[in-house]
Amino acid sequence: MSYSYNSRVQPLCTFCKNAGKSINEYSTHTIKCCNALRNTLCKYCQHYGHTIKYCEIKQRDDVRQEKQIRLQEENQKKEQRRERFLDTKKQSSLQPVAKKSAFICLDDSDEDTDASKSNMIIRIEQPVKLTFAQTLAKAPEPVIMPAPITRKASTSPVPKKKVYTNWADDESSSDEDED
Repeated sequence: MSYSYNSRVQPLCTFCKNAGKSINEYSTHTIKCCNALRNTLCKYCQHYGHTIKYCEIKQRDDVRQEKQIRLQEENQKKEQRRERFLDTKKQSSLQPVAKKSAFICLDDSDEDTDASKSNMIIRIEQPVKLTFAQTLAKAPEPVIMPAPITRKASTSPVPKKKVYTNWADDESSSDEDED
C-alpha cells in the first residue's frame, strides 16, 4: 500500500464515535472542533469542554493525593523502625550482666543457686542524652588557656651557606677512564 500526498485523511471525532453516533456525524469533524464535547459538563470540576478522564484539575488532585499517601507510608515506616530500635535498645539495657570477673565464663562450677545469680545481676542504665537546646542552656565551663610557649634564643652558630655544584663535575665520563 503506497501513501499518496494528494490523498486527504478523512476527519474523525472519537468522542462522537464512542458516543454511538452515526458515521455521517462523526466523520464530518475532528475532536478539536466537536460541539458535543464543548457542551459536555465535567462531573469533577463542573467545567464544560472535557470529560472527567481528561480533567486537569482531577489529575493534579490525584498526583497530590498520591504524594500524601506516599509520605504517610514513609512516615509510618520510619515510626515503626524507630519503635523497633527503641524496643531493642530497652531490651539490651535490661539484659542481666555478670560482673564478677572477666574470666567468669571459664568457671566450671555447677552452682546455680538463686543467691549466686542475684549477686551477679546488674542492670545497666543508659545515660540521659541532652537535646541541643538543653546543651545550650547549660552554663558554659570556663576554658583555661595554656601559657604561650616562648622560644629561647639559639646559641648555636649560624648554619653554613650551601654550596651548589654542577653534577657534571662529579661524574666522570667513560672516555677519561680509558686513558
